[in-house]
Amino acid sequence: MAELRDADGTIVINEIEAQADIKNVSDARAKLLEAMRLLNPAKLDESRMSGKAKDALADQLQRIYKNMENLGLNCEKTSTFIEQTVAKYRQIDSDLAKTLNGG
Repeated sequence: MAELRDADGTIVINEIEAQADIKNVSDARAKLLEAMRLLNPAKLDESRMSGKAKDALADQLQRIYKNMENLGLNCEKTSTFIEQTVAKYRQIDSDLAKTLNGG
């Protein structure tokens, strides 16, 4: 893991690492969406199963599918948060540079 503080102890944001994090989250979300496509509860209706086994499987599959949807939303929120944080600190750096340069 990269050091998050500089020599003065100030927290630093590394844009390159942040973009790599966003890509990793995006890749994970894509894999999650593919898994959701494969596990779609509607596919269970096409199976040859019946009775209690099918009902139990349908319940579990629906729960897993809902958890996967929530994970996908969390991936989106994580990427957005990283992007917003980088933008915020880019603006702070820009404002500070303007102040230091007299205007």
